[in-house]
Amino acid sequence: MLDPAVGSGHVVVPENTKGWSYRRLFASHLKGARRITIRDPFVRLFFQARNLMELLQVIHDLVPEGDEVSVKLITQSDAETAMKQAEHLDQIASSFVGSRVAFSWELDHSPNFHARSITTDTGWEITIDRGLDIFQKFESGPFSAEQAIQETRLTGGAEVSYLKV
Repeated sequence: MLDPAVGSGHVVVPENTKGWSYRRLFASHLKGARRITIRDPFVRLFFQARNLMELLQVIHDLVPEGDEVSVKLITQSDAETAMKQAEHLDQIASSFVGSRVAFSWELDHSPNFHARSITTDTGWEITIDRGLDIFQKFESGPFSAEQAIQETRLTGGAEVSYLKV
């Protein structure tokens, strides 16, 4: 298996394993970026918005004090989830105002939008077959280790590819 810190390559996150996190999978490729675009048509439900929030926390920690990174989510919506989705994404955007992350989002209405990726202005394209949804459902109580530490969660399995473009 490729160490994501090395550069271009491919990583398979096995199903039912622990020890994985967004920091482990993405930090070395996102560090130093000033513009990051996340394309995922399925950031619609609460847990998907929470996954996004956790990635934004990792990005925030990578940005030096006094600097700022612009992160844009491009996603899709449907009639059943549109209002709650907009509420969640707007809350996330508001929560980062004044921080090192300037988060924005927009909808892509293309019927062919299905590929999930993260691209940076430093030339990285990271494709993720499951998007940010790499973890299985977990206990989310206030004293749950899974709530606070991604590495304690079981994975649902995923494949991640890193390409320098």
